[in-house]
Amino acid sequence: RVQSFRAAGGVLHLIVKTKDGAGPLYYESQSGKKFARVQLPGAIAASVRVGDDGLARIGYTTGHAIRYARVQGTRLSVATISASDQTNLLAPLIVLGSGDRAYLVWTQTTDGGGGCAAPDPGPLDGTYFATDAGGAWKTTRLTDQPGETSSALDPSSGRIEVVVSYGSSVTELASTGGDTWTTMTIADTVGVWSPVVRLNPVNGRASIFALGSNGISILMELGK
Repeated sequence: RVQSFRAAGGVLHLIVKTKDGAGPLYYESQSGKKFARVQLPGAIAASVRVGDDGLARIGYTTGHAIRYARVQGTRLSVATISASDQTNLLAPLIVLGSGDRAYLVWTQTTDGGGGCAAPDPGPLDGTYFATDAGGAWKTTRLTDQPGETSSALDPSSGRIEVVVSYGSSVTELASTGGDTWTTMTIADTVGVWSPVVRLNPVNGRASIFALGSNGISILMELGK
């Protein structure tokens, strides 16, 4: 099972799990006949990007910690970005900017996904963002509600876009550098799920794709 995939410089970079989904999570790379695999310690979900140096960077979660890994061959350099034993840290997404600076987004929730009887929202619930663009990791809570997320980065301007879907609406957040954020809420009466945001390299505009609860795909194009 593939969780995340990139291709750069003729090298394939994958995050994979065993077919039954019960085993550990691995990072794999393949270039021609050259193949490497390394296990991500304690990882249950991960996202991979490839730096300008050709090395993979991975944002992953152990369930109660968000970690950032740099891969060289079968060696991992790992840093813990955020951790909590009071909530679940889920669905990490990573993008890379200039100088291979990392931008990470994830969700925190008291709901571990165990069934219909969800617990009450917790004080740490929400959507979180972290970056090492300033030379050290800095974490910001973007929303106080967990939702489905997607993120994208404009490498020319350094603008980061994050979208969060709550089912009945989508929130778009934008920032250059990650210090100050603008927020816009887009309502949709049919409900929206599984959002994906991408930036147009020509005009810099963000386009949000999502699935409506009526089964129809939705496209929302935003201005700068």
